[in-house]
Amino acid sequence: MPRPPTGKNLGAPCRPQQVMSTCSHNVPYGECSRIEDRLHFTPDAARGGVAVAKWIGLVWVKSLPWALGPAAGFLEKQVHDQAKETWGKFQAHLRACAS
Repeated sequence: MPRPPTGKNLGAPCRPQQVMSTCSHNVPYGECSRIEDRLHFTPDAARGGVAVAKWIGLVWVKSLPWALGPAAGFLEKQVHDQAKETWGKFQAHLRACAS
């Protein structure tokens, strides 16, 4: 995570990010992957606030057995679909907190 500006770079914008990783040990082969969720915050001078961007993905840390290889694409799609579904709720929550 980037550090806040110091005396050497006071003019540089601060662009913090939050990275979360989730392991699913309670599902078959859950130890093979983790869900990585990244939030990026950047100044939005045009609107006078902060812009928030989100990236989410399934990161493979261990190979699935060869017979389950085709399931990898399905699982990645499920992660992205769930992220799209919850993003609107998250945005609404942030807007409510900001007002």
